Amino acid sequence: MTLTPGDLLHIRYRIIGIIGKGGMGAVYRGEDAVLMVPVAIKENLNPLPQSVKQFKREAVLLATLRHPNLPRVTDHFLEGDLQYLIMDYIPGDDLKTILEQQGALPENQVMAWCGEICDALTYLHNQHPPVTHRDIKPANIKITPEGKPVLVDFGIAKASEAGGVTTTGARSLTPGFAPPEQYGSSPTDNRTDQYSLAATLYNLLTGQIPPDSLDRTLGQTALKSIRELQPNVSASVDRAIMKAMSLSPSDRFASVKEFLAALKGEISVSESSPDTVVSSSREPLTVARRTPEKTIVAKTPAEHLAGIQLPSIGGFRLTPPILAGIGAVLCLLATGIAVGGYALSGGLPTAALKSSPTANLSAASSATPTQTEAAAATATSTSSTDTPTAVVAPPATVAPDATAVPTAVGGGSLLAFTSNRNGLRYQIYTYNLLTKETRQLTSDPANKGRLAWSPDGQKIFYESAGVDGKKDIFVMNADGTSPVNLTNTPGNDTNPAVSPTTGQVAFVSSRNSWMQIWWMQPDGSNLTNVSAMHVNKPFNMPQEWDPAWAPDGTTMYFILNVTGNTRVYKWDSRQPTSNPEVVTIMAGDYLEAEPAVSPNGDFLAYTRLIDNGSEICVVTTDLSKREPCNPLTDRVNNSDPQWSPDGQWIAYMTYRGGYINIYLMLITGGGKVNLTASQVNDTYPAWQPAAK
Repeated sequence: MTLTPGDLLHIRYRIIGIIGKGGMGAVYRGEDAVLMVPVAIKENLNPLPQSVKQFKREAVLLATLRHPNLPRVTDHFLEGDLQYLIMDYIPGDDLKTILEQQGALPENQVMAWCGEICDALTYLHNQHPPVTHRDIKPANIKITPEGKPVLVDFGIAKASEAGGVTTTGARSLTPGFAPPEQYGSSPTDNRTDQYSLAATLYNLLTGQIPPDSLDRTLGQTALKSIRELQPNVSASVDRAIMKAMSLSPSDRFASVKEFLAALKGEISVSESSPDTVVSSSREPLTVARRTPEKTIVAKTPAEHLAGIQLPSIGGFRLTPPILAGIGAVLCLLATGIAVGGYALSGGLPTAALKSSPTANLSAASSATPTQTEAAAATATSTSSTDTPTAVVAPPATVAPDATAVPTAVGGGSLLAFTSNRNGLRYQIYTYNLLTKETRQLTSDPANKGRLAWSPDGQKIFYESAGVDGKKDIFVMNADGTSPVNLTNTPGNDTNPAVSPTTGQVAFVSSRNSWMQIWWMQPDGSNLTNVSAMHVNKPFNMPQEWDPAWAPDGTTMYFILNVTGNTRVYKWDSRQPTSNPEVVTIMAGDYLEAEPAVSPNGDFLAYTRLIDNGSEICVVTTDLSKREPCNPLTDRVNNSDPQWSPDGQWIAYMTYRGGYINIYLMLITGGGKVNLTASQVNDTYPAWQPAAK
């Protein structure tokens, strides 16, 4: 259907205007009528019956992506045969528009933008399973008013076969920027994005669209050297782009990271013809003649695909970056992203489900929470982006014990978390801060998400994806035995939070078509809609999320939007009809998420989304002394703070160097340590309560 300005979509998203339209759908600019923020709405027509479940799985996967140079997917739904993705609207001009206005662009500016886009692509390609964009071109790179490049137009992801290459399916491609493998049945992978990025750089530096790869493959044209067209371009950049645009994927660079190193002249590239086609049995170069349309959607025989659903990072909250900042204006035609891995038609392979009873974390033996900031830097990755941030001056009212170390908790100093370290699925692990050992607790084929301990530290409540794609709240023993589904109802149930005194379990549910907070007894009984208790406008909001209990077990903190920005609110459950009260002083344009209360109840840690990134803040819970954010970290994708039982440390997630790891820091912001330091995604830390 054609939407017009003023239309209200899904009882929430008001249409402002159209951004672009194509044969498979359209992109609209809109406004979230609940959160009062601008959004981009991507409409995709895919009437095939098998596409619905795939769309839902893949939309959830896209929603987990967090990177400052990528757009964030915040919602998805179906309206008849139309599929919709909701993303943040990003202002600014795309590079196609800038190129048309200015002509060929200077090398130093293009390379600066390229570095950030390469980092975003490395993040995508390092996901488990890998994610391939498949439609990189100048029109799909927006430059914000602050000068930051953002890679946009994320369409429908495709689950893929074993081996990390994309299964063939409906593919969007643009002549001049698409490599030959996108025209036919040949597989695509990260080298497909590398080609398209190189073609984009070629276009920006020369002002000319490179010849179509299919025409090059058929010998109808050849690719000219950039320096033939623009002699001022450096030789290293010219050679690197020509190699990345090789017709055979095996002749390109092994990764985008290696491509960037060659662009910078850090590795040498020999001169060779990029128009040489070298096919092999491993990667056949099968192409088909194209039709003359400007943009093509080439469809190959459909295959039965079962996607991989990553653990949620929340409807509006962060996660693997977590991860932190994906907002987007999208382009015209539909299917743009591919997810590597394999088709999950019969469940995970046996090897991927094996528990690893005890295994040392890679960096834990060389980095303990008592190290200084400088020592912590050496214990982490050699990449400069992995270096822990500088110590931030603490709030004057926070006075931690300078010699504190994480105390023994529940008999083992355990930190529970979810990770994909033993396969494609996210499973639950515990890490022992005393013995530096990690233990896998779950191994069933469902992805796990956020965790919460029972007050006695003997049980773990967690969110888990079911076979139909929805999430429920489960509980199991602390050793991983006897899992029980407590909710098992329509809608997604996520983000459990357990009262430290009553054991009551609060969680977020969409069972009423809105994100609302519910609670129940530890056995799943006495289910109650908490959000429906607020009786006075504007506090009877349809959506609330991210519940967190204070130590008294009756005061709850959560996120809602009253003023146009998501804020942390405080609510007394003993007076259920009372209105929540805002906790912080608003100082600037930002969003708040993921509150966590200190064990003594005096301080609140939370995530602040600001400047396309996210940081950890701490403020007092005393509403008579409201204060703005006291940042403990930088703004590079930090999220989900969790207090240690002794109140001296905060565990949190951060995305650096292509992976999400769990860090520890003192409540002053000092002593940062990359606890897991692994080349996998470790997410959602949860401290086991101290033994009583």
